[in-house]
Amino acid sequence: MKYIGLILVSLSLLSAKENPNKRVSMNDFFNQNSWLQEAVFSYVPDIEYFDMVEMKPRQKWLVFAGDWCSDTKELFPAFFVLAMHKGWLLEEMDLYLLGMDKKSTLAKKYGVTSLPTFILLENGKEIGRVVERVDVSLEHALSAFMKPEATSESNDEQLPASETPDEE
Repeated sequence: MKYIGLILVSLSLLSAKENPNKRVSMNDFFNQNSWLQEAVFSYVPDIEYFDMVEMKPRQKWLVFAGDWCSDTKELFPAFFVLAMHKGWLLEEMDLYLLGMDKKSTLAKKYGVTSLPTFILLENGKEIGRVVERVDVSLEHALSAFMKPEATSESNDEQLPASETPDEE
C-alpha cells in the first residue's frame, strides 16, 4: 500500500514537472488530457443559472490550473463546457498551468494561491474570480459577477487595457 501511494505522488510530481508555470491553449489542454475529455462529455450544466452568465465583448478570462490538481479536475470541465455552450472564444482565453508549488510571477501578481482560479478581466481590470471550489455550481458562482447588469466596480486593481499577461 505504501508503494501505491509513493507511485501516485511520483506521477503527480512528473505531471507538474512536465507543465510547470506555462501558458497553454485551451484546445491543447483539452486534447492532451483524457480526464478532461471524459468529464466534459458527462457534465450537465446548471440550467437554473446557465442563462444568467453573460460575457461582454471587452472581457477576457485569465485561468490558473494544474493538471495534477483534483480541484482543477473537478471544476475545469464545467468551465470548458460553459465556454463552449456560450460561444466564448477558447483561443482568446489565457490558461496558465502551474506546478505543485503554484509559484509564478503572474500568479503572484494576481494573488493566486489555490487552483483552479478563474479571473474575469474587463478592459484589463479584474471584475470577479472563482477560486478552487464552488458551493452550488460554477454557473451559480459566475452569475454573481457576470449578469448583464453586473458592473466593474468590484475590484480597485487597474491594469492598462492593452496589457496582456506575459508568458513566463
